[in-house]
Amino acid sequence: MGNAGALRLFDQLAEEQRQQLTDRFAERHKTFADCTTAMRETIRTLQQRGWQIHENIWTACLFVNLVAHDLSILIFDLAYERDEWRRRFIARSIALVLYEIAEDIPAVLGKNFQEALTILAVPDKLQANLRSAQKVVTNFWSSNRKLLNEIRVVSAAHRDHDAMTQLDVIDQIDPLEILRLGLELGNSLNILGAQAQAIITQTSNTRPPEG
Repeated sequence: MGNAGALRLFDQLAEEQRQQLTDRFAERHKTFADCTTAMRETIRTLQQRGWQIHENIWTACLFVNLVAHDLSILIFDLAYERDEWRRRFIARSIALVLYEIAEDIPAVLGKNFQEALTILAVPDKLQANLRSAQKVVTNFWSSNRKLLNEIRVVSAAHRDHDAMTQLDVIDQIDPLEILRLGLELGNSLNILGAQAQAIITQTSNTRPPEG
């Protein structure tokens, strides 16, 4: 079955499950939004009290929640968009987001975050679980960076000013493949978020070193 046939079959199956998936994604997006609200309030409190070490943990975890929320919205929109140009536009947007997320995660969970884990004496097991989850994102980046970067540079960020080149890249986009990649990284972010939440729970009971 060619790409067009596979896409038609996917559209049919997605339509059959539309209400179920709509409800599931709506619940998921509400959870993301509620977490963002709660985490933002906590971070503001930490800032007011000058508890920088705890703030470094929370802001990194908030980043993971925000990008997972953005990606989930785009995935749902791609699954149910039927206009060809809009569908490819959403696919380009997903490719851009996937690239930026996978590239940024190591920095977000980098020096300040790692120092906070050490200072707050996060158990080795929790740190190992987080590293394992992060490695999945790193592997995704290594495997898909070239494809995502071409879409990102040429047709998503419009950095190539040759419109014909842009159209060539857009025509080559496989929406189902981009959807698959979105779901793959989305699942990895779910796992990463769960490990980050475990660390938040652990460190919430730890006295701030600032006093």
